[in-house]
Amino acid sequence: MTITVTDYHTGGEPFRIVTGGVPPLAGRTVLERRRHAAEQLDHVRRLLVLEPRGHADMYGCHVVPPNDDGADLGVVVLVDAVEAEAFGRVTAIGYDLPETAASWAARAYALGWSCWLALDGDEPVAGAGIFVAERVGYLGFAATLPEHRGKGAQSALLAARIEHARDAGCDVVLTETGERREGRPSNSYRNILRAGFQELEVTANWFREAALREPRDEPSPP
Repeated sequence: MTITVTDYHTGGEPFRIVTGGVPPLAGRTVLERRRHAAEQLDHVRRLLVLEPRGHADMYGCHVVPPNDDGADLGVVVLVDAVEAEAFGRVTAIGYDLPETAASWAARAYALGWSCWLALDGDEPVAGAGIFVAERVGYLGFAATLPEHRGKGAQSALLAARIEHARDAGCDVVLTETGERREGRPSNSYRNILRAGFQELEVTANWFREAALREPRDEPSPP
């Protein structure tokens, strides 16, 4: 396999742009091509950004056709599968979800989300994401491992995502969290207010009745 690239510094980060040797990414949109790259071309990412050809701080991208008429090109960033797995694990543990939810959350980037991890040394301890469409940014996936809560990770991730939304040209940024109630701590709510958000409304979350029933000690008869 012969792949040609051009190396740049982008915002102070080493950035490797694929210029040839890789088949066109399948899909009609940048999002579909991003999903194809994450699922089918991870061997290319590993070849280009990991040692011995790359290093821990190396990033890269495929250049693809744009979605918008006013754009000159589209970009699909090479995603680290290990970081995606860590993002999924942190999300599942932080929200106390089943282990199966980790693999779903790990695909957030392939589904169009821009995602961040907060590290304690080399350990991923918190994560968060933003989905941008039509100049609106939605903040979600904010999760922190229980033993690392209250250390400022989510405040830092909020600031990073708001800056990303501004750079992406968003006019509006939305997010949500649990309702603030008397006697019920809500660090997430306080973080959101400190970041400059204002509460617009309280919405109801609905559950199927079966999900609220107490588990039985013995299985139901056939």
